[in-house]
Amino acid sequence: MTRGFLGTTLWIGLAACIGVGLFLIKHEVKLKEQRLDELNAQIRANQQSVHVLRAEWAYLNDPVRLRGLAEKYLGMHPVQPSQIASLDAVMRDGLPAPLPTRLADGRTRPIAPAAIAARAATAAIAARTNPAAPAGINPLLHHL
Repeated sequence: MTRGFLGTTLWIGLAACIGVGLFLIKHEVKLKEQRLDELNAQIRANQQSVHVLRAEWAYLNDPVRLRGLAEKYLGMHPVQPSQIASLDAVMRDGLPAPLPTRLADGRTRPIAPAAIAARAATAAIAARTNPAAPAGINPLLHHL
């Protein structure tokens, strides 16, 4: 009888251990599923945020909008055909002097000192490399 009682007790203990193990695994799986649901919700929210940001980026980079802002705040306007110098005119007369930019409120933005210095340096290099060249002609273009 002890042999049957010991075997039965062992089987009951083994079944109890397996039951507790299954309960713990089931609980762990439920926690992992909840975490997965939270992560999926967060991914969907991030995807919506990215979609909104892409739409906003497209709006902010719209060329028509940027042109209007450039005209309004920077005084920039599209280049007119009369503003483009031909290569012959540049070779003959040199580079045209930069014009001060007229802002939207009527003020003029002065010419940057760097542009003035670059023009003077180009003229000095041209005078040193070819004294017969007129001032203001780029020495790289002179031999063309």
